[in-house]
Amino acid sequence: MTTQKRGMGNILASVAVGVAIIAACGLGLYFVDGGSFTGLFGGASSAKQGSVEVHTVTDSVGRTVEVPADPQRIAAMDAFSGNVCVLSGAGEKLMGAPGGVVSNELLQKLCPSLGDIQQLSGNSINVETLMAAGVDAALVKRDLYDGGEETAKLDKLGIPYVVVDYGTVEEQMEAISLVGQVCGAKASVKAESIAAYYRATVKTVEERSASLAADQKKRVYHSINDSLLTDGAGSLGADWIERTGAIDVSADQAGVGGMGDYSATLEQVYAWNPEVIVCNTAATRASIESDAQWQGMAAVTAKSVYNLPVSTSRWGQRGDPETFLGMLWLGKTLYPGQYEDIDLEETVVAYYRDIIGLDIDAETWGTIVAGQGVRAEGSGGQEGSGSGSGGGGGK
Repeated sequence: MTTQKRGMGNILASVAVGVAIIAACGLGLYFVDGGSFTGLFGGASSAKQGSVEVHTVTDSVGRTVEVPADPQRIAAMDAFSGNVCVLSGAGEKLMGAPGGVVSNELLQKLCPSLGDIQQLSGNSINVETLMAAGVDAALVKRDLYDGGEETAKLDKLGIPYVVVDYGTVEEQMEAISLVGQVCGAKASVKAESIAAYYRATVKTVEERSASLAADQKKRVYHSINDSLLTDGAGSLGADWIERTGAIDVSADQAGVGGMGDYSATLEQVYAWNPEVIVCNTAATRASIESDAQWQGMAAVTAKSVYNLPVSTSRWGQRGDPETFLGMLWLGKTLYPGQYEDIDLEETVVAYYRDIIGLDIDAETWGTIVAGQGVRAEGSGGQEGSGSGSGGGGGK
């Protein structure tokens, strides 16, 4: 598959250069003895607090938070943060994470102890659990911060917490870097490499979509877990889908809540008459394909109903830090002529091998593309529903 290397090899090359610069310039920035020093990672700074080395980060809602420079017990209160912790090599520091993270087989390969940690709710904070675990830093989504009742529990315990939120592709890249900062210097460097790969892949996809004529752009309906739940205006789902050159048919609808999701009617979907339907789950795809009410739709008639692949998380789903893989998959699915030089399997395998340090064999690749079997379905956590922002704040 040599043609792929011409199309995507520049991504790994540019990421490698960026990581080399970060490693050369940034590793020591969290370990300044006394005082503070502004670093490369979003204004993080380092200092000593008693006998514990700490550094300061600015979270997604603009709060300045002092966290341990090398935390040992991290509570990830949402799937996105837990996933990034593991991908950046800090999985062994997790004392708990939502079920979608804990049950994922590929994440368990990266961090074998993952299956033994606490399963945490993304919607509430169990004070007793965190106290017993000796948590020294927490990562929470916007939903838990808004209103203040849940995060007030952390304030009473004296546990520093960082709010992780995103509503766009750009904000998601920043959120990856933020989680890395909280996990420590080594994890921060690796998180930056993931964000750099994300950025390079987005550039590749947007370059391909820029050459599409208006009449070439596919009309896409994005079905979330419920077949009639879809993207609303300002949702992450609408953002990444439209960057591939597709027309997200529901993207002009006012979404509800911070996640930007929109509840459509079957009549509306027929009126939109999408050429392609993309489902978050294989079960939703099967339901649409077998339901008589959907059979007259153009996408169903043309057998253009697909479900998102699932690796360390569901590509493009809320809580997925690897949205860029979903963008690459959808771009190649919709416009194969624009991606003739890119072999999707080889690209994804190379990403996991060279950036994450995880080997993907042919059997595992088949499971990823099928979109089921990598994690326990319905295991909870943010990944399990919706496609909007990471924590409830499309900003």
